[in-house]
Amino acid sequence: MEFVPVNATSFQVKVTTAKPASMLCSDYIMFGNTEFVHFEVFFGAFKGSHVINFNMPTVSEQKDVAFGGVKAFGFCEGVVKGMQSLLKTLSAFIGGLGSDPNKTPKILGPHVPKYMEEANIQFLKDAVQYPMEVRTVQKVDIDPSLI
Repeated sequence: MEFVPVNATSFQVKVTTAKPASMLCSDYIMFGNTEFVHFEVFFGAFKGSHVINFNMPTVSEQKDVAFGGVKAFGFCEGVVKGMQSLLKTLSAFIGGLGSDPNKTPKILGPHVPKYMEEANIQFLKDAVQYPMEVRTVQKVDIDPSLI
């Protein structure tokens, strides 16, 4: 894969595919960053060079690509398992979005939901072999003026 800037508001990603395991195999790639997501399927029967054009009409998109570039995520087990993995990953980051402490502590409450906590603990255990232990101190009082 090659990132190719075109002008201030667009770029290309050039993908070269070769040596498919079979003519029926395919690669599922998700391109994206914090501003956009794009899925592309490269079928084994169509090996060679492929060009994908992207537009960045807003300043926010241009700054994001300039700072962090574009990420490519391969779904090596197919789209269904890949989407399941993506949803599992999102569960570790989406929650506690609200500011009203009277809301239930799920997605709209201001607190980290239990599912989000468990997803992060499981990730640390699986990805970096760090099994977190339950601490004996469960609540810490902090003077709000120090926050």
